[in-house]
Amino acid sequence: MNRPPKLSEGYVDRLAGPDPGGKHLAMIAAFGFLEWFFLALLVVLVAATGLFALFLAAQLFRDHARRG
Repeated sequence: MNRPPKLSEGYVDRLAGPDPGGKHLAMIAAFGFLEWFFLALLVVLVAATGLFALFLAAQLFRDHARRG
């Protein structure tokens, strides 16, 4: 099995700095508006699904014979 070449200790990929002999910059992921929007949408949808599941579970213990 061939492994990719070892770039640095711990196999962490690094980007070269502005000058070839300079520092190495670690890759950092930054969220923009779209990523935050979809994350918030995902949280809202998961919460709504959880509340609906609780509602369905509550229906199992509800007395359906009682009216009024």
